[in-house]
Amino acid sequence: MLDTDRARQFMIRAMDSPEESTAVYREIENRLLERMSWSRQSPERIVDLGCGRGQASAHLAGRFPDAQVLALDHAAPMLRQLGPGVVGLCASAERIPLRSASVDTVFSNLLLPWCADPGAVIGEICRVLRPEGSLWFTSLGPDTLTELRQAWSRVDAYPHVHPFVDMHHIGDALLSAGLQNPVLEVETLTVTYPDPLALMRELKQLGAQNAHRERFRGLTGQQRMAGMMEGLESFRRDGAIPATCEVIYGHAWGAPEGLPRREQGMDVATFSVDSLRRSARR
Repeated sequence: MLDTDRARQFMIRAMDSPEESTAVYREIENRLLERMSWSRQSPERIVDLGCGRGQASAHLAGRFPDAQVLALDHAAPMLRQLGPGVVGLCASAERIPLRSASVDTVFSNLLLPWCADPGAVIGEICRVLRPEGSLWFTSLGPDTLTELRQAWSRVDAYPHVHPFVDMHHIGDALLSAGLQNPVLEVETLTVTYPDPLALMRELKQLGAQNAHRERFRGLTGQQRMAGMMEGLESFRRDGAIPATCEVIYGHAWGAPEGLPRREQGMDVATFSVDSLRRSARR
């Protein structure tokens, strides 16, 4: 459903946006970093998957000074902003260029909503995580931007908002990939704007524009845009236009040694030579 090339173009253009335009993204990222502080792990290698401008990568490098922090993003220009102590990787999250079982911690803020195949990304995360390594991530649920979706539905039947994946489907994908003991929770954030144009402007600055493959391909036109804005105005409360963000926070653990993982449609179990030798001596 997602046109990944178009989504990448939007993200690259968003690089020129002012830092304050990413306030919502930063807030969710900070809440995920706070949750991550519950862990007592001392990782040797961390991957910030879908690193964006690299603020979380810098934070992780400061929190874990002895760890190697790898910042991965499919938009190469994003990696030019990385700070010291962080190594950039330009690659797709669906094909992480790292060895299996080579990462202690994967951190990923709001990457999954913009992936054409979230299940493939989760499978790659499971592959690169070491046994009992940790995954910390956020995503967006289907109630995100419900006001905008309803406003556009008054104008036409085309999709104008990405169909975000439900928390339960993400949980199923985590288990199917072989990740252990997933914990997910949902938090609803409501962000308010003075007018519909302010909301549309921030979505553009975030790179969160319509990249649906079935989107309307023609010019929007003043009449259709006016109809959408009228729909948004119907949600105005206390002088502001609300925008709902259904935020999904999750963490899970790498599969223990020998537990099958899904790789390229097959169940693959991995054992070290030492573990096989120990088993043979029993």
